[in-house]
Amino acid sequence: PFSSLLQSSGQAPWTFLCVSTMMINSYKTQGHGATYMSPISLATIKLAAAMFVDDTDLFFSGSRGMTDEDFLSMVQEGINDWARTVISTGGNIKIVKSHAKLSVTRHVRGQRVTKNIKSLPVQTFTVPQRSGPDRPIDILSYRTGKKSLGVIFTGDGKPMREHTDWMATKGKTWQMQSIWTVHQYENEYNPQHNHSHCQISAVLYLKVPAMKPRNIPGKRDKDGEIEFTFCQTDSIFTT
Repeated sequence: PFSSLLQSSGQAPWTFLCVSTMMINSYKTQGHGATYMSPISLATIKLAAAMFVDDTDLFFSGSRGMTDEDFLSMVQEGINDWARTVISTGGNIKIVKSHAKLSVTRHVRGQRVTKNIKSLPVQTFTVPQRSGPDRPIDILSYRTGKKSLGVIFTGDGKPMREHTDWMATKGKTWQMQSIWTVHQYENEYNPQHNHSHCQISAVLYLKVPAMKPRNIPGKRDKDGEIEFTFCQTDSIFTT
């Protein structure tokens, strides 16, 4: 919903905060979210969603006595309400990045056992779109790894061989096209400059001297700081 505000825009974080807060509160008001109890304080909280820029995770939890059909219907209703909330802000749900992970259990001889996803009465959920018909998304097991926020992980948080293999592949396929460095010595300052078409920037401190504030009237004490000045130009940021 914030496509008109680039991530390099100084207004984007505050706009994201204001709009996303209203979106989540509206979503929670409709009764959606998962209930959790802290194992330490025993406090009960209701977590509706986790948002990060263009990624959102919705959370659902069933209640005692709820059938599989009722639970799946509740999840579908929550997906519908969230998608319509996103659409109302001018955004849309990207189907290629969307999926659902379920952990539906049953009791066998006093033990809680996870059901096979294929045994559930519903195999896909649908997501309303800003234009056109609702689009289907896959329902995956909690043990299935799926890429999200740049990593591959499972719903149960267990380490994934798929992720380490994926990272190894990235390390073998990435190529360095160019590199440049700036060396600074005692009392030197680097003027503001562009990092054009740069994917990775880093700073290596070999020695950090003890610095006393200069206390110059009307000026901030910024010795030793790195200040980022973002601009709207594609693939460019300044330091």
